[in-house]
Amino acid sequence: MNVLVTAPWYGAQEEGGGVARQVQLVAEALAERGRVTVVSPNIRKRWFEKCEHNGLPLYRVYLREPPRSLSEFRWAVVFLLFFLPTVWRLRQIVKREKVDVLHLNYVTSNQVYFAALRALGGPPYVVTVRGDDVVRDHERSWLERLAVRYICGRAGRVLANARGLAETTRITLGLAEVGYVWNCVRFGDTPDDEGAARLLRDISKDYVLALGGFRPQKGFDVLIRAWSKLRHRRSDQHLLLVGGKPDPEHVELIEKLDCAGSIHWRGLTRRETVLGLMRQAYCLVVPSRWEGMPNVLLEAGTVGCAVIGTTVGGIPEVVTDGQTGLLVPPEDDAALAAAIDRYLADPALRNRFANAHRERVRAFFSTDILADTYIEIFRDLVGNAGNR
Repeated sequence: MNVLVTAPWYGAQEEGGGVARQVQLVAEALAERGRVTVVSPNIRKRWFEKCEHNGLPLYRVYLREPPRSLSEFRWAVVFLLFFLPTVWRLRQIVKREKVDVLHLNYVTSNQVYFAALRALGGPPYVVTVRGDDVVRDHERSWLERLAVRYICGRAGRVLANARGLAETTRITLGLAEVGYVWNCVRFGDTPDDEGAARLLRDISKDYVLALGGFRPQKGFDVLIRAWSKLRHRRSDQHLLLVGGKPDPEHVELIEKLDCAGSIHWRGLTRRETVLGLMRQAYCLVVPSRWEGMPNVLLEAGTVGCAVIGTTVGGIPEVVTDGQTGLLVPPEDDAALAAAIDRYLADPALRNRFANAHRERVRAFFSTDILADTYIEIFRDLVGNAGNR
């Protein structure tokens, strides 16, 4: 089975974040069962190049985005002139690599080239949505929404990375059926404990960790308010927020709640360093307002870190409340404070849940399970296409 994998980001995880990481895991897992080719769009650099990333052939192709409105006449003309040569180039890649099926990840309007390739007799394709590409669909222009619905409408299968997101996708995009394939995680990666120690600097090891940045989606403001309410917090316990620089309103909130001495933030850092931070943390908190399926929860399971999450997206599919971790409603800082307090007051409970979380992640979210599931879907799709 020869598979072409594409996503808006590949390799540059500092830009694509969890999506880039997940797509890379998918590609490498599939490569153990067949041949995988990766296509990643060159948006800013308008050229074509072939290289290699982690042993996989990687084509970077400039995929010009469709215009956001019909009033962008010049952009529309250039897009139309550019369209067929781009489809032809993709067709050449597909022929050269003998591709049987395409796997489109994180659906965007500039993936319309792959839908056109299919309409012109190219291989069938599967779409996997991964969170923001559906949850924030309302922020797209009407032309972008039209392109996304065309892409998904011509797909052999549309999948989500979580059961909850699948239903949201079905309703949002007006599809008859959307399946799901859970995200995966790779065990055995080595945490960078020295890098984590350098990042921690003067923070004691008794810290609570949150990852992802100060975007509204991640709910760091809710966590900051929860931190100020903790009854069992000692003066030597800290909250570490990793993933970017806080907005002025976050800084103002921290100062207003008199937490400046116990809340710290760090910028983007290497994944191995993040694993080291998780391994040393008292627990990981994911206070998100919306999600697909956060990679950080799965990675916490690989290093035995206890977790707390919200009841949104695919989080309840990873964390079983009261068995492998704790879940609270989104936006509820009081409930979040109570959950953190439970761990602080009962280290034995925290340790038991951490071990249970590790076992659940190992049992249900391995790269082997993901690769086997996708291969079965691809074979079924290619077989049906061949029978038409």
